[in-house]
Amino acid sequence: LEFRRVLFRSYRIIQELTNNTIKYADATQITLTLKSGGKNCLIEYADNGRGFDMKKVKKGVGFESIQTRVDSYNGKLKMTSSKGKGVKVQVAIPFLTAASLEAALERR
Repeated sequence: LEFRRVLFRSYRIIQELTNNTIKYADATQITLTLKSGGKNCLIEYADNGRGFDMKKVKKGVGFESIQTRVDSYNGKLKMTSSKGKGVKVQVAIPFLTAASLEAALERR
């Protein structure tokens, strides 16, 4: 059950990343890796699109949606890109433990 929950969370993040690639990157290739890394589900996503300058680009709704999802799952997000080099994204989403489930329920 927990694996399915994390997989669904991952799906929504991947969906947004893919949507951004299709809309903006002019990419011809996407590489996606999903793996279990101990207590985390790890997502590695990359495209060969036009990339962007991380310091100059305005963070839009798509990026904010990804960040919000990752934060709500107590995950970590790392994104790198530069003009002409595509984008690389790494996400770690923790599997729920009894303590983290209890904390999540208390926040509601």
